[in-house]
Amino acid sequence: MKIKFTLLFTLITIAYSFAQMSSVGHLTIISDSGDKFFLILNGEQQNDVAQTNLRVEDLNQPYYNAKIVFEDKTINEISKNNLMITDVDGVYSDVTYRIKRDKNVKSKAKLNYFSAIPVEPGFVPPSNVHVVHYGQPRQVVVQQVGGVSQTTTTTTRQSDGVNV
Repeated sequence: MKIKFTLLFTLITIAYSFAQMSSVGHLTIISDSGDKFFLILNGEQQNDVAQTNLRVEDLNQPYYNAKIVFEDKTINEISKNNLMITDVDGVYSDVTYRIKRDKNVKSKAKLNYFSAIPVEPGFVPPSNVHVVHYGQPRQVVVQQVGGVSQTTTTTTRQSDGVNV
């Protein structure tokens, strides 16, 4: 009986450990001062509409080069190389960074690491956070203007996990 219990416990522990490992991470960026921004990861713009709180899901690389461009052009852009999505052991995480404005220089802002938690399947972000999925095609927008259809083309992004 002890052997069966030990074997069953070991199998459950191993299965739980593999369930916790994720091959993708998530990134949330929050603007403390409410400044709307566009996020560019590895040269690809993630949001078409400027946001104050943005979450990018399904990131499949451990590091990204990030650039934040503010809707308000008086605020300088922020560039951050090697934005980390994994922990020191290489385990993908749900990472949060915060944008803070400089109190003394109005045009300066900084991107600061805030927190990292294990990736939680089925996580539901707060309603004030705009969510995009990395590597997914953007939606096609069709507008009727004076009886003439205008179509905005979709930008399709392919991600093969290789980044030079």
